[in-house]
Amino acid sequence: MKQRHAMSAKGHRHQPRPVTPMIHSALDCVSRPVRLGRNVTLRNETNMIRCLLPVALAATVVAIPAAAQTAPPMPVGNAAAGAKVFVQCKTCHVTDKGVNRIGPSLAGVVGRKSGTVPGYKYSAANLKSGVVWTAPTLYKYLEAPMKFMPGTKMTFGGLKKPQDRADVIAFLKTKP
Repeated sequence: MKQRHAMSAKGHRHQPRPVTPMIHSALDCVSRPVRLGRNVTLRNETNMIRCLLPVALAATVVAIPAAAQTAPPMPVGNAAAGAKVFVQCKTCHVTDKGVNRIGPSLAGVVGRKSGTVPGYKYSAANLKSGVVWTAPTLYKYLEAPMKFMPGTKMTFGGLKKPQDRADVIAFLKTKP
């Protein structure tokens, strides 16, 4: 079979360009030159950069989201400041033991298993969650309750400021 050559606009025949050889491993990149065209050949250092740069970029793309997922540590809370922030919680909650309102009593909430306050009718999501209200768990929950526990009866949008959440938790720790 006869090989066809490309024709230029002026009618001249052109030889097909050589195909760049496939690179099978990073070691191939460093150990042998890669021919890119008629008179262009990459040698060791340039070759290594050409081969390893995509690997480095891919590792960076994977590492950035992983780094973004690590949350900053919980700030140290101030109970007095937390009492002031807790005012917005008083619409539904109190810290008196055995007194439930729209929400359950928050007396002794830190360290308690969810769904265990006597006399309060919890949502199925809360009852089945198995959550223990530790300070870090409350910190995450108070940021966005409905996102943390889909199906919860608590329709509060959350405390967006990290210091406010830490302060409320410090306040709740003083209410056994």
